[in-house]
Amino acid sequence: MKTLYNLLFLCFVMAYSHGQTQQVLYKSFDTDRQTTAMLNLNNTNVLIERSTDGQMHFEYTVEFKNYSKKERKRILDAIKVEVSSFENNIHLETSSFGHMISYKVDAGLILNNAYFKNNKTKDSVYVRKSKDSIIRQIETTPLDDMKRFAQYFKVVDDQGNTSNVKSKNVKIQKSRFVIKVPPYVQLNILAEMSNITIDHDFLNELNLTAVGGLFKAKHLQNPNNNLEITDAGLKIEAISNGVYRFKKIKQGMIATLENTVINSEFSEIECGEIGANVKIIDFNSTYWFYNWGTDFKRFDLDSEYSKIHYFYPVADYSLNVVGNNTINYIGATKLVLQPTRNGEKFKMIERKAKGGQPFSGAINIDIVHGIIYSHDDEVTYINKDD
Repeated sequence: MKTLYNLLFLCFVMAYSHGQTQQVLYKSFDTDRQTTAMLNLNNTNVLIERSTDGQMHFEYTVEFKNYSKKERKRILDAIKVEVSSFENNIHLETSSFGHMISYKVDAGLILNNAYFKNNKTKDSVYVRKSKDSIIRQIETTPLDDMKRFAQYFKVVDDQGNTSNVKSKNVKIQKSRFVIKVPPYVQLNILAEMSNITIDHDFLNELNLTAVGGLFKAKHLQNPNNNLEITDAGLKIEAISNGVYRFKKIKQGMIATLENTVINSEFSEIECGEIGANVKIIDFNSTYWFYNWGTDFKRFDLDSEYSKIHYFYPVADYSLNVVGNNTINYIGATKLVLQPTRNGEKFKMIERKAKGGQPFSGAINIDIVHGIIYSHDDEVTYINKDD
């Protein structure tokens, strides 16, 4: 099987050799249920796929278009990749150029204002997004082909004349680094300014520390998952277990969230749907909670200096908000909930379950020095006493 796999891969490389495709790395390692893997990524883009043959595979190619031989060599020489195995631990060390796909024009470029003018849309944080719409946003990849790149820009010459971007004048560089991992291998990743994509339902235990770049995943399921992501992009379709620490996340998106503890600060995160047993501890972040599962059981938010946008569950639910020194917007109504004289927290908002219909869960919010935006429903009890 291994020989056949190697042969098929070599045929792939040979078929694309005329398109200036270069093989950087191709290695495979046997694994068992005690195997662990350590990936040290620096300025690297990786795609993690499932291995079905019991081996861990590393396949790294770079494809060039309109690059000279000298330019290709310079780029390839800058890529540093080493992978080895010792005492059932597989170790990868990388330092790369940081682009999954890049376009280069040896001339001046300006933004195509006509394109942006015709494509302006109006967004509002007060519109309830569906879980599926969050997934579509997660799956969207900008500048993923030459046609889209050409729409964004114009070429400008020394005299200031502009013209359309032509493919023959564009240097295109595509890197593809695929790591195939059996579902029982414990995966540990240290990443700096790297883009990591997991394209399948990930059963492996994942320990990740990432600074910068982008982390994108399909479905993280292992209860032992431990992720710490700082100053990076975040796009995850589903999280159903584990502990996560997010700091300085910009435009973060999680389509579905359940059985999870999140510690966050200074972040912006949209959640498409809250499932069962979610707890968030936050400092100075902005969250959007759009939808709730029919049996989300209990949701706990403990926050300080946070901005919280949430839409009410469709099914019956209860709501309790305690804290102080918080502003609450209920639709167009603004409530300023001042602190007590001794700074103690008090019950600010309560909504009891109506009963007589299926109960979806309890929302419990503990908030200090924050702002809450409540959308498309009413609250039945408001305590404004000092």
